[in-house]
Amino acid sequence: AYSNNGDAGNLNFDSGDTFSQLLKGTHDLAITKDNYGLFTRFMYFYDFVMEDGDFAYSNPVSSKKVDPCEDDDTRKQVCSDLRLLDA
Repeated sequence: AYSNNGDAGNLNFDSGDTFSQLLKGTHDLAITKDNYGLFTRFMYFYDFVMEDGDFAYSNPVSSKKVDPCEDDDTRKQVCSDLRLLDA
């Protein structure tokens, strides 16, 4: 049932649906030569369901599906991201 309180997380998935398939990693890279060196660390993640999912819910007024990955801030928290942590 539709609610104006933004419960798309409950509405986007039917009972028994997979709601997350995550690939993630954190990697370090260190390069040294003589007295010089470089160290960097980065992390990434990609949620296949959120990025490629076919969501069950459509807005009854506009018939538009609610895609959380459309918003850039939400995408970085929920869908996919690549970040440089140290350099």
